[in-house]
Amino acid sequence: MEENYTNHTSISNMANQQETQFTSQRETNGRSFFNGKISHKGDENHENGGNEHEKRVKKKIHEIQGKVSVEKFGEGETEEVKRGSRLAIEMFYFFQILPFYVLQFCTGMSIGYPSILVPQLIASNSTGIVMDDSSKGWIVSLDYILTALGALFSGQLQSMFGPKRTSLLACVPICCSWLIMGIAPNMSSILISRLLVGIGNGILTSSVYIVEVVSPDSRGSVVMIETGFRSLGMILVYLLGAFINWKSLAWLVVPLPLFAFIYGIFIPESPIYLSQVKGYTQLDGESSEFVSRSWKEFKESLHQSSIMFKRREIVIPLSLLIVVLVAQQCSAMKVIQGYAIEIFADIFSQEESGIHTGRTVDKDAYWSAVIMASVRLVSTLIAAKYIRTFGRKTMYFVSAIGTIFFEIAFGIVDFFNIGSRMKALPIVIISCQVFILQIGVQTFPNLLSGELFPNDARSRCKGLVRAISALMSFTMLKVFPYLETYCGLFGSFWTLAALLTLTLPIIFVFVPEPKDVSLDQVGGFFQPASTNFYAHFLTNGDLVTPTPEESEGRIRMIENSFGTAGGNIHQNHKILLAEGLLDKKSRNRVKRRHFFLFNDCLMWGTVIRENMNYIRQRKLLLEDIQIEDVKNTVSWKIKSSDKEFYLVADSECEKLQWMVLMHYAKQDRMKAAPELAVPRESDAQLTGSEDPVLVYAKRATERSNIAVNHLYDIYDERISKSRTVKD
Repeated sequence: MEENYTNHTSISNMANQQETQFTSQRETNGRSFFNGKISHKGDENHENGGNEHEKRVKKKIHEIQGKVSVEKFGEGETEEVKRGSRLAIEMFYFFQILPFYVLQFCTGMSIGYPSILVPQLIASNSTGIVMDDSSKGWIVSLDYILTALGALFSGQLQSMFGPKRTSLLACVPICCSWLIMGIAPNMSSILISRLLVGIGNGILTSSVYIVEVVSPDSRGSVVMIETGFRSLGMILVYLLGAFINWKSLAWLVVPLPLFAFIYGIFIPESPIYLSQVKGYTQLDGESSEFVSRSWKEFKESLHQSSIMFKRREIVIPLSLLIVVLVAQQCSAMKVIQGYAIEIFADIFSQEESGIHTGRTVDKDAYWSAVIMASVRLVSTLIAAKYIRTFGRKTMYFVSAIGTIFFEIAFGIVDFFNIGSRMKALPIVIISCQVFILQIGVQTFPNLLSGELFPNDARSRCKGLVRAISALMSFTMLKVFPYLETYCGLFGSFWTLAALLTLTLPIIFVFVPEPKDVSLDQVGGFFQPASTNFYAHFLTNGDLVTPTPEESEGRIRMIENSFGTAGGNIHQNHKILLAEGLLDKKSRNRVKRRHFFLFNDCLMWGTVIRENMNYIRQRKLLLEDIQIEDVKNTVSWKIKSSDKEFYLVADSECEKLQWMVLMHYAKQDRMKAAPELAVPRESDAQLTGSEDPVLVYAKRATERSNIAVNHLYDIYDERISKSRTVKD
């Protein structure tokens, strides 16, 4: 039976749980299996000499905590070594992804370029290019159409040929677009150039290369630095636009994508792509030749793309990201980027428009745009530094609330025409708005699109998200001039502020916090909550628990789900033993709560969204609680010095596992630190055989003999049926 069981994994989750729980009871003909020894996974074949095993476990934890390093180098020297190692790793990341930073710099220049191009074309009579409202809208927004198309194809190409190779393809259209802009004799050439830059931006901004090559704790900062390079590009284009012609500026950009392409040839491919798609790692030796793919494989890749929308872990984050993208557009950042010079010229002028044919554009408008872009850069660098300390959602909501405030303030300045008398005021307000939105609202979608999707679909999904974002940007930039005509500049900003406010409750409740969570585990946020027991009993009665490293990922997710509503639980090498939804009964009220059993405490919280959003974190230290059985029910009682309540499980099997794990976790904690034990008169009167938890466990396991045998019969029947089908 045991051999068959280990060779087949098709039995249901319930059967797995009950078989694990009751196997030793069957093998020992009803003998209770609770002997009271606790070990970590990896030490299951230990001898009965508990002291030796305990020494090995403590030594392992000692090494994990870095105490050996402290003894060898000294505490101060160890911290210095750690800082040096982190700096070396960050520099390694920087040089590995440098070509993509250079391309992001080019993207920033292309984003800011219409802001200096349109005013120069309107103000100049010598170019022979006629500008009207329609032409202005197409120059500013046309690139986003092909950005959407490029992003869709980029996602597909990344899944086939790898993120690095696909991303480097962006160098070709970007370089060609600036070449055409440098020699553009008419409006058609300008529009073709904008289309090409849109293709390049679509390929580049949907790349998953960076998020797949950096570690989880550096992921946020590295992605933020991408935005920093885009800001640098915008600063340079606004600054140069005040002094040189738009054609001369275009020629200065041409060498940058060529450098990025040559440099990028020599960097390694994404390790996730190599391991999952090609089945080997960089250490196995990657061929530098372009991998050829057959038409059959291409069709198979397209088929995988078409069926991925049936998966819960893809549909839910995609729907949420669409809401986040709507909020991003309502922050007015795209409008400010596309029409920066024109907006400042209008608000500085007492006339209806600040730009006129044959007149030089107010230099203050250019300098205002430079200040705005510089503020954006500073904001990005600050966000990159503190995103490791604060959660994504914390920064996002601070950013969103500040953005709404400054949008309303800017509308007031325009409504009362204050900018014509006090030029500094609108500059300060716009700069504050750009600063605050850049730390969250603007960067949040790009970061989440690389984190929330599963590994096998990340490139396709990020490409799709980028395509949707580009279409939204095109719509916003195309509609804004008409919105400004009918509502005024002030009315446009107030409308965007109102729409942004409406998106915040949805984002708060349904969007998870992926900070420091492994990309392999992020999909767990979108799964329904279930009861999971991470510790199990061996046939000799020993309780085997996960190691702190094995619990670390899930504990980070739990901590993120509480956000600012909970404390720091990722410390002191906690081990998660069990979790699940239980009914909590107290004062004649029944409430559904998510409970988490750690090796030192019992914690629970109010569920806003399962596995995603919890509030009202509560916990009891294990040494402070008493556990009592409630006979003939699936309930048991938890008592402490200041609390008393009942927990109700969904089945007797779950009740047994919860009670026994709580009991042994408490006993192990009190053995490890006897000074934590709180003496109670009721405790002193109990012997091992009279312990209420053990008495219930023995009775429950003895009563479960028939159920366990029936379970094995069902399993044998399933195995025989599957073999019959195979034959």
